[in-house]
Amino acid sequence: IAREISLVRSKLFLCERTAMIKPFRDFFHFSCWHLADIVATNSISKFSYLKEKFPLLSKRVFLVSNIYDKQITNLSIESIKSPSTTSQFNFVYVGRISPEKNLHILIDAISLIVNQKIDCTLSIYGDNRNDNYFKRILCLVDALNLKDRVLFKGLLPHDELRKVYFSADLLCLISEYEGFSNVIAEGLIHGCIVFASNIPENASVIIDGENGFLVNTKQPESVIDGLQRFFMLSPSQMLEMRRRNFYKARILFDSELVYQRYINLMLSN
Repeated sequence: IAREISLVRSKLFLCERTAMIKPFRDFFHFSCWHLADIVATNSISKFSYLKEKFPLLSKRVFLVSNIYDKQITNLSIESIKSPSTTSQFNFVYVGRISPEKNLHILIDAISLIVNQKIDCTLSIYGDNRNDNYFKRILCLVDALNLKDRVLFKGLLPHDELRKVYFSADLLCLISEYEGFSNVIAEGLIHGCIVFASNIPENASVIIDGENGFLVNTKQPESVIDGLQRFFMLSPSQMLEMRRRNFYKARILFDSELVYQRYINLMLSN
C-alpha cells in the first residue's frame, strides 16, 4: 500500500470500529472525524450514524468490510457438509450472554418448537456479561423444563470454534442491535445457515430464505415462522444453502478486494 500511495500527499485515514468508550469518545471522535480526509468503518449502523450526525463528513465516510483471510484460506468446499448425523437439530449461539442478544426470546422459541415434537438443542457458547440477565436465563430454562435442551458451554478459545460452526445445523443470533457481526461472518465462512434478527447489519449479508433467515424479534410469531421455514428445508437444500454461504463469504471478505478498496480510497480522495 505504501508503494501505491508514495506520491500522494499525506492524509489522515481513520478506521472507525463499532466499539465506543464513553465519555472520552465524544470529544476525541468529534475532533478526529472532522480532521480526517477519509473515515472507513466496517459497520452499517456506524456508517449511517456518521453520515447523519456529521453531514460535513458525509462525502468522506466509506464502508469497508473486515478481512478473514486465515480462516478462508484453510477451508475448501469439500469441508462444507450437512452436519446432522441424527434426527436431532443442533442450534448454536456464539457471543456474550447479555440482554441485547435476546437469548430469552430464542429460548422461548426453542420451548415452543420442542412442544411441537421437534427434536433440537441450543448450545450457548459465550461468557456471562450481566449477572441478573444470566440468572433470568437460567430461571427461564428451568421453568420451561429445558435443562437437557439448552446447554451452556462457556467461552471457548477462538481456534476451537471452527468445530462448533461445522457442527451447527443453524447459527442463531437474534440480537436487538449489532455492529459488524464477527460471529455471522465466521459462520458464513464455515458454511453455517444463519438465523438472525432483521436489522441492517444482518440484512447486509443475509438474504432471507436464500442464505439464512431474518426475523422480527418484536414479533414472537416471526421468530417461530423463521424456525419453521428452516425445518421445511430438505437435506439437499440445507447443503446447498451452506455451500452458498461458503462462496458468498469469499466474495465479502476476500483480502485482495478489501485491500484494493482501501487503496482506491487513498488514491481517489
